[in-house]
Amino acid sequence: MLAGSFATLLCRPGQWRNLLIGGLLFLALYIVFLLGLKWLWPGYIEAGWKRPALLPRRSAGLLIDELRFGFDFGVFWSSVYEQVAWR
Repeated sequence: MLAGSFATLLCRPGQWRNLLIGGLLFLALYIVFLLGLKWLWPGYIEAGWKRPALLPRRSAGLLIDELRFGFDFGVFWSSVYEQVAWR
């Protein structure tokens, strides 16, 4: 996902701000979703992942890999949206 976003930046360098904002906004939404999931179903996130394959660090009790995915997906989706909605 991040490679596709970098490819978009190479083709359209003026979009870096939109991609960054999209990544941060989706990360914020994803954090709210994960915290709600953690509150409603404790242990669900940990049960769904293979622990040895993940980074051992956490931020606010959330896996760093999850947070990185949220940001990467937001950046990727922003670039896809720019391509689809571009006129």
